[in-house]
Amino acid sequence: MAEGEMDNLIMEQYLALTRENQATSVVKPEIEGNVNFKIKSQFMRELREDTFYKNKNKDAHEHIEQVLDIVSLFNIPGVSHDAVMLRVFPISLTGAAKRWVDRLPPGTIDSWDPLKKAFIQRYYPPSRTTKQLEEICNFKQEGD
Repeated sequence: MAEGEMDNLIMEQYLALTRENQATSVVKPEIEGNVNFKIKSQFMRELREDTFYKNKNKDAHEHIEQVLDIVSLFNIPGVSHDAVMLRVFPISLTGAAKRWVDRLPPGTIDSWDPLKKAFIQRYYPPSRTTKQLEEICNFKQEGD
C-alpha cells in the first residue's frame, strides 16, 4: 500500500469512527457549501509523526504551536479555523491524551478556544507553571 493511500485510509477510519459515535465531545462545525475539505497526506504525516500523549515529556504549549504551524501551511477557502482545528487537533493526540479528549462530556467542545484551554489545563496545569517560576526564582549566578 502506498504512503498516500495509507494516510487516506487512516483519515477514512477516523471519519468513520466519528460518524458512528454521534455523541462525541468535540462538536465539529458544519462546512457549508461545495467545499472539499481534505487534509493532504504530507500534513497528515506531519501530524501523526510527533503526537502528544500523557506520559511523553512534551510541553502542551509546544504541541499546540506545532499543530498550528502545520495548519498554517494549508488554507481551505470557506472553512473556518475552528472547523479545521476541531478536526485536526484530535488526530495529533494518542494514548492517554486521545482517551482524555474522547471522554470529555458529549458536546462540550464546539470551538477551538475551549479545546485548547481544556488541553492546556489538563497537560500544563497551573501547578507546573508555579513550579517553573520557583525554579527560575532560585537561579543563582556563579562567579564566572
